[in-house]
Amino acid sequence: MKRIERSTHYLKGSPSSCVRPLGVSCFVNPREHYMKKTYVKPEVRSRSIRPGDIEAGARFAQKRSVPRYPFAAPAVILEPLTQTELSCRTSDISLGGCFVESVDRFPTNTIIRIRIERDGEIFKSWCRVAHVQKGIGTGIAFLEHPAEARLTIQSWVAERSEIFDNSSR
Repeated sequence: MKRIERSTHYLKGSPSSCVRPLGVSCFVNPREHYMKKTYVKPEVRSRSIRPGDIEAGARFAQKRSVPRYPFAAPAVILEPLTQTELSCRTSDISLGGCFVESVDRFPTNTIIRIRIERDGEIFKSWCRVAHVQKGIGTGIAFLEHPAEARLTIQSWVAERSEIFDNSSR
């Protein structure tokens, strides 16, 4: 038989808790061997906020891709999966969406249908719930609508823009 001599060389690749000379057995916990180190978040160094500085989000809060105008009209919202139908009222409108008052039942990104009626004209569209303000209402983004519905919304927005854009001059 070959005699195993103790060596001062250490095993490579084994956990630090089990570093022993060759020839001496030890138990290696497999979980310990594959355990990851805990993540330590690096310290972020940035300039401190001084009085008078404008918060980054505040500079762009009112920069919209399309302007909104006050617009009161009855509306009906239908959630197609649960067949929930709610009557409500719009408070403002734009080419990209509207805000409906007193509806805060649907979570953000829910797909719904809206029907807005004013002066005998009807606008129907698929929409997405853009944001919800609890107790106040819901912001709705228009997704798809036919050309005739697009003309309806454009005429309503043009009418409101004439009133409100000319009054500010």
